[in-house]
Amino acid sequence: MKQAGWQNLKSDVKTYWKGILAAAVFLMAMLLLFGQLCPLRILVGLPCPACGLTRAGLYVLSLQFHRAWEMNPVIYPIALFVLYFIVCRYLLGKKVWRWRWMLWVLLILLVAVYIYRMGQYFPQKRVPYVTSATPMEYDSNNLFHWLLQSKDK
Repeated sequence: MKQAGWQNLKSDVKTYWKGILAAAVFLMAMLLLFGQLCPLRILVGLPCPACGLTRAGLYVLSLQFHRAWEMNPVIYPIALFVLYFIVCRYLLGKKVWRWRWMLWVLLILLVAVYIYRMGQYFPQKRVPYVTSATPMEYDSNNLFHWLLQSKDK
């Protein structure tokens, strides 16, 4: 790692440590309180465009590429972006060109895949190529459903 890469890493940690810590605490609280990370699924039971990305990322890291694709195929362009960002910013110590543009492309891709999957598979159809739990299922164990039930009693 070049000296500039180390400087970038130190600077980023010094600048963003509060946000990183807050995100980690928030995610741990969601997991401990609700048993899952997705706020949309917790609130209304619907999958969000990013549903399945955490599991997909873990599958990529464990070299289970087919399962990663099943969870959310957008994991691959996201992984390429993260790799590009790390190499440029921290290993080469150079500016990451067009990173905002790339994030917009990833966001649009996430939403496009989400719309397709919601139209094809939600709520009762299983994704045909998914062998494990699909991220496109409705979760009736959500806060909105619980509030409606408690109001009716």
